[in-house]
Amino acid sequence: MIFSFNEILVGAKFEYSISEQLRSVESFSLLDFKTIEFDLTNVTYIDCYCTQMLICYVYVIEKNGITTRIKLPTNKRVRDILRCWNFDSALKKATGRNLRSLCSDEQKAQYFFPNDRQSTFDPSLFPRLYQEDSSGINTYPSDDQSNVDNFFGFRTLMVPEDDSKAEKSNYEKKLWQKFNIRTLLEQELGIDVRFFSARVVFEAVFNAYRHPSAEFIQTAANPLFSHQTQLPFKSTTG
Repeated sequence: MIFSFNEILVGAKFEYSISEQLRSVESFSLLDFKTIEFDLTNVTYIDCYCTQMLICYVYVIEKNGITTRIKLPTNKRVRDILRCWNFDSALKKATGRNLRSLCSDEQKAQYFFPNDRQSTFDPSLFPRLYQEDSSGINTYPSDDQSNVDNFFGFRTLMVPEDDSKAEKSNYEKKLWQKFNIRTLLEQELGIDVRFFSARVVFEAVFNAYRHPSAEFIQTAANPLFSHQTQLPFKSTTG
Protein backbone atom coordinates (compact mmCIF):
# COMPACT_ATOMS: atom_id res chain seq x y z
CA MET A 1 0.00 0.00 0.00
CA ILE A 2 1.33 3.41 -0.98
CA PHE A 3 0.03 6.54 0.71
CA SER A 4 0.78 9.63 -1.36
CA PHE A 5 0.65 13.18 -0.03
CA ASN A 6 0.53 16.43 -1.97
CA GLU A 7 1.64 19.98 -1.27
CA ILE A 8 0.83 21.30 2.21
CA LEU A 9 0.51 18.95 5.18
CA VAL A 10 -0.71 20.78 8.28
CA GLY A 11 -2.95 19.86 11.19
CA ALA A 12 -5.16 16.85 10.49
CA LYS A 13 -4.30 16.79 6.76
CA PHE A 14 -1.93 13.82 7.14
CA GLU A 15 -4.54 11.59 8.81
CA TYR A 16 -7.32 12.87 6.55
CA SER A 17 -5.29 11.98 3.47
CA ILE A 18 -4.68 8.45 4.74
CA SER A 19 -8.39 8.00 5.48
CA GLU A 20 -9.35 9.19 2.02
CA GLN A 21 -6.93 6.83 0.32
CA LEU A 22 -8.12 3.86 2.38
CA ARG A 23 -11.59 4.40 0.94
CA SER A 24 -10.31 3.05 -2.38
CA VAL A 25 -9.30 -0.34 -0.99
CA GLU A 26 -11.39 -3.17 0.34
CA SER A 27 -9.52 -3.41 3.63
CA PHE A 28 -9.53 -0.48 6.01
CA SER A 29 -6.93 -1.91 8.38
CA LEU A 30 -3.29 -0.91 8.01
CA LEU A 31 -2.30 -4.25 9.50
CA ASP A 32 -3.65 -6.09 6.44
CA PHE A 33 -0.76 -4.82 4.31
CA LYS A 34 2.67 -6.45 4.04
CA THR A 35 4.41 -3.23 2.98
CA ILE A 36 3.38 0.37 3.57
CA GLU A 37 5.05 3.32 1.88
CA PHE A 38 4.60 6.97 2.74
CA ASP A 39 5.28 8.93 -0.43
CA LEU A 40 6.14 12.55 0.47
CA THR A 41 7.57 13.33 -2.98
CA ASN A 42 5.19 16.20 -3.76
CA VAL A 43 4.99 17.73 -0.28
CA THR A 44 5.91 21.42 -0.29
CA TYR A 45 5.40 22.12 3.42
CA ILE A 46 4.82 19.98 6.51
CA ASP A 47 4.22 21.07 10.09
CA CYS A 48 5.57 19.37 13.19
CA TYR A 49 2.20 17.80 14.07
CA CYS A 50 2.09 15.91 10.77
CA THR A 51 5.67 14.74 11.23
CA GLN A 52 4.70 13.50 14.69
CA MET A 53 1.82 11.56 13.16
CA LEU A 54 4.22 10.06 10.60
CA ILE A 55 6.42 8.83 13.46
CA CYS A 56 3.36 7.36 15.18
CA TYR A 57 2.35 5.44 12.07
CA VAL A 58 5.86 4.11 11.53
CA TYR A 59 5.99 3.06 15.19
CA VAL A 60 2.75 1.07 14.94
CA ILE A 61 3.66 -0.45 11.57
CA GLU A 62 7.12 -1.53 12.67
CA LYS A 63 5.77 -2.92 15.94
CA ASN A 64 3.46 -5.18 13.92
CA GLY A 65 6.22 -6.48 11.67
CA ILE A 66 5.13 -4.65 8.53
CA THR A 67 7.77 -3.39 6.11
CA THR A 68 7.87 0.41 6.07
CA ARG A 69 9.16 2.71 3.33
CA ILE A 70 9.40 6.50 3.11
CA LYS A 71 9.98 8.58 -0.03
CA LEU A 72 11.40 11.97 0.86
CA PRO A 73 10.17 15.25 -0.64
CA THR A 74 11.91 16.58 -3.74
CA ASN A 75 11.45 20.04 -2.24
CA LYS A 76 14.73 20.75 -0.43
CA ARG A 77 13.16 23.23 1.97
CA VAL A 78 10.95 20.49 3.34
CA ARG A 79 13.89 18.13 3.80
CA ASP A 80 15.76 20.93 5.54
CA ILE A 81 12.78 21.57 7.83
CA LEU A 82 12.99 17.92 8.90
CA ARG A 83 16.69 18.36 9.60
CA CYS A 84 16.11 21.48 11.67
CA TRP A 85 13.54 19.61 13.74
CA ASN A 86 15.95 16.69 14.23
CA PHE A 87 13.26 14.46 12.78
CA ASP A 88 15.65 11.60 12.04
CA SER A 89 16.76 11.41 15.68
CA ALA A 90 13.14 11.48 16.88
CA LEU A 91 12.22 8.70 14.45
CA LYS A 92 15.14 6.55 15.63
CA LYS A 93 14.35 7.04 19.31
CA ALA A 94 10.69 6.16 18.79
CA THR A 95 10.93 3.28 16.33
CA GLY A 96 14.52 2.06 16.43
CA ARG A 97 14.82 2.84 12.71
CA ASN A 98 16.56 5.85 11.23
CA LEU A 99 15.30 7.60 8.12
CA ARG A 100 18.05 6.25 5.86
CA SER A 101 17.01 2.67 6.60
CA LEU A 102 13.47 3.38 5.37
CA CYS A 103 14.54 4.97 2.06
CA SER A 104 15.50 3.46 -1.28
CA ASP A 105 19.13 3.17 -2.34
CA GLU A 106 18.54 5.96 -4.87
CA GLN A 107 17.29 8.33 -2.19
CA LYS A 108 20.10 7.34 0.17
CA ALA A 109 22.60 8.45 -2.45
CA GLN A 110 20.72 11.63 -3.33
CA TYR A 111 19.26 13.03 -0.12
CA PHE A 112 21.69 12.16 2.66
CA PHE A 113 25.04 13.49 3.86
CA PRO A 114 27.45 14.27 2.28
CA ASN A 115 25.45 14.76 -0.94
CA ASP A 116 22.67 16.69 0.74
CA ARG A 117 22.74 18.82 3.88
CA GLN A 118 20.75 21.61 5.52
CA SER A 119 21.42 24.87 3.67
CA THR A 120 17.99 26.53 3.47
CA PHE A 121 17.73 27.97 6.97
CA ASP A 122 20.09 30.14 8.97
CA PRO A 123 20.99 28.23 12.17
CA SER A 124 21.71 31.48 14.02
CA LEU A 125 18.00 32.39 13.85
CA PHE A 126 16.92 29.31 15.77
CA PRO A 127 16.89 29.54 19.56
CA ARG A 128 19.03 26.78 21.02
CA LEU A 129 19.15 25.07 24.36
CA TYR A 130 21.72 26.29 26.81
CA GLN A 131 23.87 23.58 28.36
CA GLU A 132 25.53 23.95 31.74
CA ASP A 133 29.17 22.96 32.06
CA SER A 134 30.86 21.81 35.29
CA SER A 135 31.24 25.41 36.46
CA GLY A 136 27.53 26.08 36.07
CA ILE A 137 28.05 28.48 33.15
CA ASN A 138 25.53 28.30 30.35
CA THR A 139 27.12 27.36 27.05
CA TYR A 140 25.80 26.38 23.67
CA PRO A 141 26.35 22.81 22.50
CA SER A 142 28.89 22.51 19.72
CA ASP A 143 27.45 20.59 16.80
CA ASP A 144 27.29 20.58 13.03
CA GLN A 145 25.59 23.82 11.98
CA SER A 146 23.95 21.99 9.08
CA ASN A 147 21.89 20.01 11.60
CA VAL A 148 20.96 22.72 14.07
CA ASP A 149 20.09 21.86 17.67
CA ASN A 150 16.80 23.73 17.48
CA PHE A 151 14.97 24.24 20.79
CA PHE A 152 11.66 23.98 18.96
CA GLY A 153 12.68 20.70 17.33
CA PHE A 154 11.79 17.25 18.56
CA ARG A 155 12.56 16.27 22.13
CA THR A 156 12.14 12.64 23.19
CA LEU A 157 11.43 12.06 26.87
CA MET A 158 11.42 8.57 28.33
CA VAL A 159 8.67 7.98 30.89
CA PRO A 160 10.28 7.40 34.32
CA GLU A 161 9.32 4.27 36.21
CA ASP A 162 9.88 5.90 39.61
CA ASP A 163 8.13 8.83 41.33
CA SER A 164 10.10 11.51 39.47
CA LYS A 165 7.39 12.38 36.93
CA ALA A 166 6.61 15.72 38.60
CA GLU A 167 10.30 16.55 38.94
CA LYS A 168 11.03 15.80 35.29
CA SER A 169 7.96 17.76 34.18
CA ASN A 170 9.21 20.69 36.21
CA TYR A 171 12.56 20.45 34.41
CA GLU A 172 10.78 20.75 31.05
CA LYS A 173 8.92 23.78 32.38
CA LYS A 174 12.20 25.43 33.37
CA LEU A 175 13.68 24.90 29.90
CA TRP A 176 11.06 27.31 28.53
CA GLN A 177 12.21 29.86 31.10
CA LYS A 178 15.82 29.88 29.88
CA PHE A 179 16.96 33.36 29.00
CA ASN A 180 17.22 32.98 25.22
CA ILE A 181 13.86 31.18 24.96
CA ARG A 182 12.02 33.47 27.37
CA THR A 183 13.35 36.62 25.69
CA LEU A 184 12.30 35.45 22.24
CA LEU A 185 8.81 34.36 23.23
CA GLU A 186 8.06 37.42 25.32
CA GLN A 187 9.33 39.75 22.61
CA GLU A 188 7.62 38.08 19.67
CA LEU A 189 4.41 36.78 21.24
CA GLY A 190 3.97 39.13 24.18
CA ILE A 191 3.23 36.31 26.61
CA ASP A 192 4.22 35.72 30.21
CA VAL A 193 6.55 32.75 29.78
CA ARG A 194 6.46 31.86 33.47
CA PHE A 195 2.67 31.50 33.36
CA PHE A 196 2.77 29.70 30.00
CA SER A 197 5.44 27.22 31.06
CA ALA A 198 3.66 26.42 34.33
CA ARG A 199 0.13 26.15 32.93
CA VAL A 200 0.82 24.65 29.52
CA VAL A 201 4.24 22.98 29.34
CA PHE A 202 4.26 21.45 32.84
CA GLU A 203 0.66 20.24 32.67
CA ALA A 204 1.04 18.77 29.18
CA VAL A 205 4.21 16.85 30.02
CA PHE A 206 3.01 15.72 33.44
CA ASN A 207 -0.32 14.46 32.04
CA ALA A 208 1.51 12.62 29.26
CA TYR A 209 3.87 10.99 31.78
CA ARG A 210 0.85 9.65 33.69
CA HIS A 211 -0.84 8.24 30.59
CA PRO A 212 -1.40 4.47 31.02
CA SER A 213 1.25 2.32 29.30
CA ALA A 214 3.15 5.38 28.03
CA GLU A 215 6.78 4.59 27.14
CA PHE A 216 8.05 7.90 25.83
CA ILE A 217 6.88 11.41 24.98
CA GLN A 218 7.87 13.46 21.97
CA THR A 219 7.39 17.20 21.83
CA ALA A 220 7.94 19.71 19.04
CA ALA A 221 6.70 23.17 18.11
CA ASN A 222 6.35 25.28 15.00
CA PRO A 223 8.50 28.40 15.53
CA LEU A 224 6.03 30.85 13.99
CA PHE A 225 6.36 34.44 15.18
CA SER A 226 4.64 37.69 14.32
CA HIS A 227 7.22 38.80 11.73
CA GLN A 228 7.44 35.48 9.88
CA THR A 229 4.96 33.00 8.52
CA GLN A 230 7.47 30.21 8.03
CA LEU A 231 10.80 29.14 9.40
CA PRO A 232 13.49 31.82 8.90
CA PHE A 233 15.15 31.62 5.50
CA LYS A 234 18.77 32.41 4.78
CA SER A 235 19.38 34.46 1.67
CA THR A 236 20.88 32.34 -1.10
CA THR A 237 21.69 32.82 -4.75
CA GLY A 238 21.58 30.39 -7.65
